[in-house]
Amino acid sequence: MRTWPVLTCLVLCACLPRPPDLVDDSGGIGAAGQLVLEPAGDQDFDQVAVGCEATYDVYARNETDDSVEIQQVDLIDGVPDLSFVKGDAVPFPWLLAQDERRLLGSLSFLPLQTIATTTLGTLRVLTDEPDPGLVDLKVPGSALGSRESDTWDAGLYAMDIVVTVARTGSTDDELSYLSEKIGPLVAALDNAGVDFRLLGVTEVDGCHSAGEIWIDNSHNSGSDAQTLFDAMVANTPSVLSAQKGLLRAENALSAANIDAGGCNEGFRRDEAMLHIVGSSDEADTSEGSPLDYFQAQKAAMTAPFEVVYHGIGAERKCGNLETYHGFLEVVDASVGGWVSLCDSDWWDDLSGLVTGMVDRADRSTYRLSRPPLVSSISVELDLDVLDAGDWSYDAASNTVELDESVVPMVGTSVTVAYFPAPDCE
Repeated sequence: MRTWPVLTCLVLCACLPRPPDLVDDSGGIGAAGQLVLEPAGDQDFDQVAVGCEATYDVYARNETDDSVEIQQVDLIDGVPDLSFVKGDAVPFPWLLAQDERRLLGSLSFLPLQTIATTTLGTLRVLTDEPDPGLVDLKVPGSALGSRESDTWDAGLYAMDIVVTVARTGSTDDELSYLSEKIGPLVAALDNAGVDFRLLGVTEVDGCHSAGEIWIDNSHNSGSDAQTLFDAMVANTPSVLSAQKGLLRAENALSAANIDAGGCNEGFRRDEAMLHIVGSSDEADTSEGSPLDYFQAQKAAMTAPFEVVYHGIGAERKCGNLETYHGFLEVVDASVGGWVSLCDSDWWDDLSGLVTGMVDRADRSTYRLSRPPLVSSISVELDLDVLDAGDWSYDAASNTVELDESVVPMVGTSVTVAYFPAPDCE
């Protein structure tokens, strides 16, 4: 028998490379069958909004000719915002019979920052066939969002100021001194960087007698401000209504007067401090409890903006002056400022009202323009980033509150940056 072809084959076959393992390009078990991951191919999270969560389940199906042991499932090279949760609590290894399909677990992507399109991670399944076998599922995706910021100068909130004047024959001198101080007072507010509006009223209906509605930062000339204030308080009301300063201020701020068509249309702003300054040489005679007027104005405010009452009058009977009851109570309740007409040079104390108004503004609480993704908030004081423990967020008022240990000086730049809370559908 001739044997050389067999010998030749033995020699040649020994020199040939070993046939490849039957493993496909995706890492699955080869041509005789595969461990298939579903969904098939690389699963793309596509574009997910920052703060929204996208999730999908991953299954394994045994398409081999025998059972397959899944020894481990790991998420490798994953971004921090990508996570995998195993399908059940049964520890590995798992044995999959031929044609068996089983939930491996869930992939979740919850981005807290923007991420350009990339491979977020790879889900790697370790099996016993081949020895060992790997099946990889790459996870592409991206995260979209735009970071916003709100900035304030600490303590320099906008201010709406109502000066309610009891104009009678006996108050002419006091009103004259007050009028002369209006120019310096508004100049001080403007120089401090405060966006202010000032309204003077004498009539109990809360309407003034001037052509312009209010004094503001555009009246940078002291004489302009004084001229307009004099026009606002030119009317002398009836004797019965002259001392009703609390009611006069409440009417000035009523919806009928500040809404469209009202005499003080547009005066009051939602995001501004409200300061009410009363001036009289007698007690206030407004009906009801003084504190009811304070509570009504306080209820109309939006945190962190406050209402504060200030008084220009006598805190006790002195000379021809009567105690300014009514305003004494609301000034005390709101911790406002007081200028005592019992002092012979009381007009020199008027400048202190402006200082008190600015200092009173809350420097610890900052209302954001939009609801934030809370985990994305950062707070800076003059570009210095605060530690997370230095501030807190209150969802009910949509405000960031600084810890008392870091409350800034007046005028300090305060910036709160964040991703807006997403609309996840």
